[in-house]
Amino acid sequence: MKYKNLSGYAVYLLVFFIFTLDLITPLGVASGTPYGLAVCLTFWSKDNSYTFHIAFLSITLTILGYYLSPEEVSPHDVIVINRALAIVIIVVSSLFVTHQRKLDRRIKELSILSTTDPLTQIGNRLAFNLDLKNEFSRYKRYARPLTIALVDIDNLKFVNDSYGHFAGDEALRNLAKFIESNIRDSDYFYRIGGDEFAILFVETSLNEGVFISNLLREGVEKISSHLNYPLTISTGVAVLHKHETQEQWINRADIELYNAKKSGKNKVCYEKPTSVLASNF
Repeated sequence: MKYKNLSGYAVYLLVFFIFTLDLITPLGVASGTPYGLAVCLTFWSKDNSYTFHIAFLSITLTILGYYLSPEEVSPHDVIVINRALAIVIIVVSSLFVTHQRKLDRRIKELSILSTTDPLTQIGNRLAFNLDLKNEFSRYKRYARPLTIALVDIDNLKFVNDSYGHFAGDEALRNLAKFIESNIRDSDYFYRIGGDEFAILFVETSLNEGVFISNLLREGVEKISSHLNYPLTISTGVAVLHKHETQEQWINRADIELYNAKKSGKNKVCYEKPTSVLASNF
């Protein structure tokens, strides 16, 4: 905030510095065009009113400079035209800045929309792929543990068929809301398919990932008692191994998810060195 305030004051100082130069320069030498630069510098602010304020101040000082500057060194009509052009430049600069700011906001909005699941308002498959690539590269660089949990809603088709698709959508939203509020801010959560979700546990060992996944599974089972339909989840957990590809890592988690579903659902499965252990604490 202090940095933004200093930037704002700097533009004001620049405007009055230009005005000072205008006053000590013979009329016709300085036309006031540099004010357009000052207006363009307001682009770093997010406030359109600030841009318009600087533009209005610049126009006012351009006109004052016309009356207060010393003797004329150019024909009077040329001086008037130069001042008028300076005002046009200031106006165009302010419109350009506000329009560009609007475009930037729209681009950010579209970027958010393109990586957000519209139903659950969490990251979608695209966001998952982008973050997965970044975290995978970070793992290769720092070798810090990275664990993934693939989560699948049990019997979502049954909920849709028995209670209606509205209930199915509500189940997806309830699950997303619960998990998102019960993982760390440093972890990532996505909806990557119809009833499938993914959690990236950053700097988290396999045991920690399994422990958290079981807490989430138990929590989902508890909130199910307050709903009009059954809601449980099955989860496959895998930690990233050295010299392993993304595909191999995700495939191992997917196999564990399949094992959890096949062995009775409402379970967390993960790979052990000698066997596959399904835990249901």
